[in-house]
Amino acid sequence: MAGWFDVAAGPTPFLGLGLCSRDWLDHALPALLDAEKSAPMAGNDFLRQDIRSDNL
Repeated sequence: MAGWFDVAAGPTPFLGLGLCSRDWLDHALPALLDAEKSAPMAGNDFLRQDIRSDNL
């Protein structure tokens, strides 16, 4: 599974999407890495990852 640690290891593909600037990523990445590290990923619960305003 790709995550922020993958982005940190090689940010060029993510930055190539044009979703944010390099400055934004440099500023936000420490908090994103902390959040990913502390998020529980074990278990058998189903998680739907396509949360959008039209399906809430």
